[in-house]
Amino acid sequence: SHYQTQRPNPSNSFFFLEISHSPPRVAVEPTPPPRRRHRPPPPMATPDLLFNLRNLFYLGAYQSAINNSDVPGLDADAAAERDVIVFRSYIALGSYQLVISEIDSSAATSLQAVKLLALYLTGDK
Repeated sequence: SHYQTQRPNPSNSFFFLEISHSPPRVAVEPTPPPRRRHRPPPPMATPDLLFNLRNLFYLGAYQSAINNSDVPGLDADAAAERDVIVFRSYIALGSYQLVISEIDSSAATSLQAVKLLALYLTGDK
């Protein structure tokens, strides 16, 4: 019994050697980020010619929107939008009959909708 082999004590580091089963660490160079192709800048946006008019309308400055409605250089679609804003300003000021009389049946669809709004607000059925 005196010659029995004693097991090493884990608390004594002299007798206990911990064996790691993980692979050895190897220094690896970080991979560079992928190269991106150069993109051309996006085309310049056209200026919003109706920004001030639309802003006046949204702020509730309806008379100022009507007074400042002469915007030069508008194409047909922008001119129709300008007319919608102006006629909606007249509606907001209570000039329903003016809107009804000014918009005829050959006007753009958006203006026909504004005319219907004026007709609805007058209460005529």
